[in-house]
Amino acid sequence: MALKVPRLFSWLLLARIQPGSRTLVISVRFNSTAMADIRAYVKTVLNSLSQSSDPENGLHSLQGIVSLLTERRLYRTVHLPFSESEISEVSTDFIRNHYPRFLERFLQMISVDWISRFPKDRMNKLMEQVVLNGPPADSFICLTTCIQSCSLGYQCSLLVSLLEKYLLAKKLNEFLLSECAVKSFHHKTMWDQLVAGLISFPDKMANKLKTENSDEFLPRKYIRYISDGILSAMEQAHSCLSKDSVCSLEFVSILCGRICFCGFSDILWDELLPVLIKHAENDFIWRRVCERVITGVPDNCIESVIIPIIKRADWYGSVHQLLGDAVINNHKVEFLLCKKMLLQRYFKEGKILQNIIGYLSLSNEGRKLIPKVLLSLLRVWGDGSAIKHTSYEQHSYITKAILVCVSFMDEQQLKQYKDDVMSKVLEGVQPHLESSVPQIRLLGMFIGKHLIVSVDPQGHKLEFEVEKTAEIDELVKLLVKPTRPDCVQLRRDLHDMTIEDKDLHKVGKQETSDENKKQGFTCSENEESDLDSDDDLQPYDMSHDVPVSKVKKPYYIRDCMEGFLSTDDPDRVELCLSSAEDLIRNANTNIDEIAEEFAKILLHLNDNFNTTEFSSLRRNALVALTVTCPVKAANYLTHEFYERNYNIKQRLDILEVLAASAKELSKPSTLNDTAGTCNAPLIKVITKSSRDEEESWRDVVQKRIESKTRRFGKGRVKPDVELVKNKFASVAGNFFFPLMLHFDRQENTLRLLGEDSLVLSRLLYTLGVIMYAALHCPVAMKMASTLLHFIWVIRFHSDCFVRRGALFATSMVILSLPGFLFMSELQAEITEVKAWMEYVIEKDPDTESKKLAIQALCLLESALKEEFTKASQMMTEAR
Repeated sequence: MALKVPRLFSWLLLARIQPGSRTLVISVRFNSTAMADIRAYVKTVLNSLSQSSDPENGLHSLQGIVSLLTERRLYRTVHLPFSESEISEVSTDFIRNHYPRFLERFLQMISVDWISRFPKDRMNKLMEQVVLNGPPADSFICLTTCIQSCSLGYQCSLLVSLLEKYLLAKKLNEFLLSECAVKSFHHKTMWDQLVAGLISFPDKMANKLKTENSDEFLPRKYIRYISDGILSAMEQAHSCLSKDSVCSLEFVSILCGRICFCGFSDILWDELLPVLIKHAENDFIWRRVCERVITGVPDNCIESVIIPIIKRADWYGSVHQLLGDAVINNHKVEFLLCKKMLLQRYFKEGKILQNIIGYLSLSNEGRKLIPKVLLSLLRVWGDGSAIKHTSYEQHSYITKAILVCVSFMDEQQLKQYKDDVMSKVLEGVQPHLESSVPQIRLLGMFIGKHLIVSVDPQGHKLEFEVEKTAEIDELVKLLVKPTRPDCVQLRRDLHDMTIEDKDLHKVGKQETSDENKKQGFTCSENEESDLDSDDDLQPYDMSHDVPVSKVKKPYYIRDCMEGFLSTDDPDRVELCLSSAEDLIRNANTNIDEIAEEFAKILLHLNDNFNTTEFSSLRRNALVALTVTCPVKAANYLTHEFYERNYNIKQRLDILEVLAASAKELSKPSTLNDTAGTCNAPLIKVITKSSRDEEESWRDVVQKRIESKTRRFGKGRVKPDVELVKNKFASVAGNFFFPLMLHFDRQENTLRLLGEDSLVLSRLLYTLGVIMYAALHCPVAMKMASTLLHFIWVIRFHSDCFVRRGALFATSMVILSLPGFLFMSELQAEITEVKAWMEYVIEKDPDTESKKLAIQALCLLESALKEEFTKASQMMTEAR
């Protein structure tokens, strides 16, 4: 009864699939018997292979399995318990139901002792035939499963060699072709397992084999095998569609999506994309096949598939040939191209934006989406909150997208949406001009100047002085619609041809001139033109002439001050401004009395006559005055910084002068330097001739002493380092503390915690520079503590420029203090600063702020590590 149940089940199953007459019942009974016979035959073959009594019998049995895989008798000596008419059905049943189990059992038998019983060449050949002639999917799965389960040794190395031969024989192509057939052996429920096995293969082999991994299993080579299989499946689908037959590409589409989702998209599309673009250029069926494969991927894989294609496409027309009308038919693709890739992601290449917008412009329905995309981009671009809380790279990317959208819109669309675009541009320019980041202001001015002209050429224009930079040049290029690459290449070829013609013409002229020289005509073109000239006089060289000025150069500081006050004479003002720095630095008298008045004149001096290098000359004079009289000048400048009657430019000039003066004062200087404080003692000035005479006789005396001196050992070769007093140490407090005195004051002309964030950021940078200039000064500890408390109040400022300044000042604190103070006096502050920098690295939207936080954190960890190393060394020496 136990034997009849499975036969009865097989009868019912076959009768259900193929219902028919009495003859069909006879065939069903025959098939059920054959199924039992093939099961018994497979078991007999495995038993003969596992037994060691008769190896020849095992080889004959294995040859029979090979004959079943090929549906014909390969060896006359093989005796199969089936008739010729049954071979086809038996082979099909064996391949479908028994091959995976047989191959798994057969591969598990492999060992050194087992394989030594058989002739090596015959067994290796039969083993390859069993693996390569079977269903490629089952062979691949069995080989990878057995390699994972076995231990490293002979069996593993043999299986690895079989798997290498499997890949080299391009069995993966047959694998994918078999799964693309409409009547595939595997059901769709098994596709996830097959795809997972194919994709995880490189990782599994690397984890198992480690240093003994094969080169064929590395991702770059292995993905190439898969890409060849995908291309073969697509070619088969193309031929089927050409013949009006049916073919399925669902498995290939799922495989492509999973490969890209797992991070192998670069390797895959580097192999596939050039071939697909070439095929789809002039073939509509190929375009249909490509669209089916690319857009048929799972929903969570669409982004990882489409983005690499858009990155690598040389022209937006190629993108349309591969994607077709997917942006209209697939909402996931529409969301990805029209929103996510434009508003939530950013890329450095402007070609990506041209491919996206250009792809939309090539269809009637897609062209209608471009104005909607433009208005959404302008809404985000002009939002003040978005400007502050997004990175500059993201904002620059949105700006480029706006320009590309305008370049692809036709005149009718520009007229239809002119009012909406103009209003959003004008609203967005204002927050750009109010930003403290210079690049943001530059983007706002460029869009306001060029976009309005593009939308409304005959209307009113916004005029800005836009500085030419590399980024501005890139934005200008985006205003022009890109052409097809082959057209560009054709233009280059034509240009090269014209250049060659010109060169040939020059060569011809050169040859004629050479012939003339041979015949005795040696006059040049210049000589021919000068034959009729009677003027033989040579002009004088006047390049070194100095213009004569009617205004006398000032020789005293008070004359210079009077010259600044006489605003009616531009020549005198310019001459006094150019002489001010030298007069201050070379002043032999005490100028402390007039320092404050002179600083006031220089600070309020305006460029009324468009003087050359006015800003730099005035800045240098103020720096020289502050270095010469640091106490008076610093007290005046820091006090005036918070006064009412100053504009932003003057306040920024004050900060710049204080930072430059602190740098100069902190540099070590020799006794011969002219720059110094007012109270420095007078130094005897030695003329050049007297110095040379003094050095000459001293050298003679020293040589005589050296010649008659006998030394048995030399001391130090290098001279001792001369200690120089830090001039900034005594005045560091005058530069530093008054700048933080009234930062929270609310004035009509200055609100550091409000809209004047640019001044606040420059204040932080100046405090950082002054902090670093006070390196090794006694007051540095107090300055660092005060600065950290000041930074802590504004560390989460909405303006990214202020956050950058705070991070810069923190880095200067870390560089200015020794490490032991961070673990003793400033332990609580440093702990809070470390947590803040980690937060910035993780969540701050500004890329530059993240870089500064990483640098500051590395400096802090380096200082603490160095201090711990010193402490451990001292403990070791004490023991």
